[in-house]
Amino acid sequence: MFKKILSIALAALAIGACSYDDSELRALLEAQEKRIAALEALCSQMNSDMASLKTLLDADYIRSCREIVEDGKMVGYSITLDKGGVINIYNGIDGYDGQDGHSPVVSVRQDSDGHYYWTIDGEWLYADGHRLRADGSDGTTPLIRIEDGFWVISYDGGASWTRLAPIADSETSVSIFSSVDSSSPTQIVFHLAGGGSFSVPMMLVFRIGEDEGNGAYAFTGSATLPLVMPAGLDEASFSSLRACICLDDGTVQDVCTKAGSTSEWMVSLTPPSFSGGKYAGGAAVKVGYTGSKKGFSVILEAYLVWADGTVTGTMRPLQVL
Repeated sequence: MFKKILSIALAALAIGACSYDDSELRALLEAQEKRIAALEALCSQMNSDMASLKTLLDADYIRSCREIVEDGKMVGYSITLDKGGVINIYNGIDGYDGQDGHSPVVSVRQDSDGHYYWTIDGEWLYADGHRLRADGSDGTTPLIRIEDGFWVISYDGGASWTRLAPIADSETSVSIFSSVDSSSPTQIVFHLAGGGSFSVPMMLVFRIGEDEGNGAYAFTGSATLPLVMPAGLDEASFSSLRACICLDDGTVQDVCTKAGSTSEWMVSLTPPSFSGGKYAGGAAVKVGYTGSKKGFSVILEAYLVWADGTVTGTMRPLQVL
């Protein structure tokens, strides 16, 4: 439709260029070109945001979340997932001049069954009489475009399209994501423009021993193993450390942040040190065994308790020689 309008206008320009002042027509053409470009950019952003939203709903963990800065301005976030690579989400883009307009606000909302479903302007989005699920293997991602002056949507990857509403004289756009909260070291919270929010946990590297293999650690008598702490740990987010020995007879020897011993086992923890609020190292767990039995294994478990109450755990087998 837009290309047809442009073709007719250009033809009129060519015929009448020698007989009248065409500045007004040229201004109209320029405005129309800007409008088309703005609508194409708006559709592109909406489709990109919907794809990113579907990916985040299905993500297990996030490895990192960093701001995208262009010309000194924060324009979005680059998110590295544990599985699925990197996705970028951006702030809303500018609309074009004209009367106040409205582009469809596509979002998701969690229902009582625990699953997320697509919404449009706050209402459930239906396809073939059923709500369109956003998360999981049964989820799908709709597509948005403009056709013959209408917003249209596809639920089947572009094979068919359904009209939603006519485009306005001016369309404004905000990102599906109203804000991203990365202040917690344990999770990233995504707030949606349509209301509501959801979170994705951070992938936290918390390990007993500095070797990455995390295989059975053999010792005699006692051993001190450093604790590799998550990168996001700081003094404000740290609450406590806990540790326990799980014996092969099914019993558990619990020890919290102070030294302690039960029966033939001793477990003690050295809490992390901080400098300027940042983790400065030193966290470790010491185990000791005074019994006479040899050649068996136990499981050492360690837990990092964050200030918000969440817990990150790790474990490592120990072999008594």
